[in-house]
This record gives sequence, structure tokens and C-alpha cells, in this order.
Amino acid sequence: MTAQPEIQATDEEKARVREMQEAVGKPGNSTTSEVTSTDTRLFARAVGYTNPIYFDEQEAKQQGHRALPAPPGYTGRPIFNPSGGGGGGGGRDPLFPNGLNGGTEVEPVSQIYAGDVLTSVSSLTSVELLPSRAYKRMVVRKTETVYTNQDGEVVAKTRGTGISY
Repeated sequence: MTAQPEIQATDEEKARVREMQEAVGKPGNSTTSEVTSTDTRLFARAVGYTNPIYFDEQEAKQQGHRALPAPPGYTGRPIFNPSGGGGGGGGRDPLFPNGLNGGTEVEPVSQIYAGDVLTSVSSLTSVELLPSRAYKRMVVRKTETVYTNQDGEVVAKTRGTGISY
């Protein structure tokens, strides 16, 4: 068994990671997203789906759907509010200003449709300060986001890994 390299982080960086770790399990602010027929079609086209149910509402209804179904992985577009309060996103931490997407997993729970309004809430599930050969240290944050439709039904969950350095 090889010894883990020492993490080269400042006291300030270590304190910031401890602050992040205190937020594990606590829900963040909610974000509201709209699922429109235009965005549903655009997403389906962008990822290469060709099933007509994603493009033709008549076809979707003939196959038992109430509207255009959102393709797997599509959870709407956050509603932008220029005065703040919503629209998703977050800032970068100045101590760890660079970031990478370490992967995203989508768990469809129930069908999402064009016309749905989704509320999502994210929670940190873990935060680790790890050594990095290239950057001396990195923070690996794992999150889970739960998406609920306008009827209060959970329709999807995503789990993601963010890497900051």
C-alpha cells in the first residue's frame, strides 16, 4: 500500500473546505425551470434522438403521451430573473477558481413533458480535499439535485461531481 501524498493547501483553503463540508446534506436554494416544446425539440435534435414523439405532438399523443415528452436527461431551462433570485448557476470560489465537470448521472423517475414547470433543489453529498500532481490540491464535490414538477411529483434526480482547483 502506497502512502497518500501530502495535500499542499493553505490554512485558508483547508478552512474553506471545512465550511463546504458543513453544508453537506443541507438543501440549497430552489431553481425553477420551464420545459417548452421548442427546447424539448432542440435538446432531442442536439443529442441525436429521431423518435417522432420528441418532435410531433400528434404522434406523441397517439402513443399515449399528454404532450411532447422530454427526452431522457432533459430537465428544462432555468427561468432567468435579472433582479436575482433564480436562474441557476453559482459562483466560483476565489480560492478554487478553476473547475471541471467530473461527470453527471441522470435518474429519470417519471416522464417530464413540454409545459411542465420544474423546481430543483441541490444538496452537497460529499466534499473532499485531495492531492493533485498538477495543481497541488483539488476539491471534489458531489451533489444530488431533485426535480419536482408543478404537481409536486419527483420526476428526476441528477448526481454530479465537480472538481475545483
